[in-house]
Amino acid sequence: MKYKIFFFLITFLTVLRVHAQHKEMAQSINNYSLQLYEQVTETNENLFISPLSTYWALLASYEGTQGNTRSEYKDVLSLDNNTEETNFYTFSQKLIASKNQSDIFSISNAIWMDQYFQIKDGFKKQVTENYAIDLYRLDFSRKNPSSDTINDWVSEKTNHKIKKIISPQDINRDTKLIITNAIYFNAEWDKQFDRDLTKPAPFYTINKKTEIIDFMHSREPLKYYENNDLQFVLKPYNKSIGKSFCIILPKEKYGISCVEDKINGALLDTLFNNCSHREIKLSMPKYKLEKDYSLIKPLKAMGLQMAFSPQANFSRLSAQKPLFISNIKHKTFITIDEERTEAAAATSIKISTTSIKDPLTKPIEFIADHPYIFMIIDDETKTILFMGRYVDPED
Repeated sequence: MKYKIFFFLITFLTVLRVHAQHKEMAQSINNYSLQLYEQVTETNENLFISPLSTYWALLASYEGTQGNTRSEYKDVLSLDNNTEETNFYTFSQKLIASKNQSDIFSISNAIWMDQYFQIKDGFKKQVTENYAIDLYRLDFSRKNPSSDTINDWVSEKTNHKIKKIISPQDINRDTKLIITNAIYFNAEWDKQFDRDLTKPAPFYTINKKTEIIDFMHSREPLKYYENNDLQFVLKPYNKSIGKSFCIILPKEKYGISCVEDKINGALLDTLFNNCSHREIKLSMPKYKLEKDYSLIKPLKAMGLQMAFSPQANFSRLSAQKPLFISNIKHKTFITIDEERTEAAAATSIKISTTSIKDPLTKPIEFIADHPYIFMIIDDETKTILFMGRYVDPED
């Protein structure tokens, strides 16, 4: 009996420690997400990114760093000694619903190496065990077949929503290694919108113009929060996958920039932890977005600078010097309709050398007819998987 109690106690403490590590990891990703959102945002444009995709690719390159380069990575990725020791593969598996639902949400990683480029055993062990990264060798002197192979991998992992992440021109004689991450999400709403209720209505754009677009409508109990500046609603996907779509809607019709200025980790915690079930009359646009970003400038602004210079220290990755990041690309896709949300993201990093319902309560109207921020999150860890802003309908 004494041994059973001891075993139970050890198991219980282990679960608590892992839970704390996962919470810290989620906070690190969310802090990074908000910083990246701020740097990528352009004044009058829609935005859609997968912070998780870019974070995972950066983590893989981080494992090859040393010295001041490593310190910059830790600052930008919000890593401390505790989160650094977390098994990231275990955390990523926690985000995925289950292995037999890879068509709903999947995270895929690969490193593509030039056929003659040698990586260190420690780096290889770390990225394959903690990040589930597959390693491949390519002949980078053959640009077209190499880029085709990488693009085919990305296309397959994103259900053909992102067909091209690099071009032959992105590969040259100095290219030694390319890190890719692909995330795919395709989930039905827990309660679908009625197609018969979808009607054209005005959307008040960030440029203070009015566009007529299709709006979807529902009435249902949803998690809701509001303060003087904003309304927040959380609409769940199929319960089995534990993911939700969130909207942060400014109360002022053209007040998105003011809300964006106030968003930080503390505000996110307030939104996630203080919302309660209310009867909501929800109206939101039906739309599709496709975006393409270069992340060198945003990441430099966030503090990751040495990694892009010949002074970068990737000595844990390879003995070959000097190595530095020469390009980071990020592509995204999302479509939202009455039945589901389908989203995909791909990131590439090129490393080169220098050469509940209350019937007595009146339903709350939540009408997303003006610029707003949106996220797809993991319900348990509150990790941001995708994040964007919808400010102007696109053709």
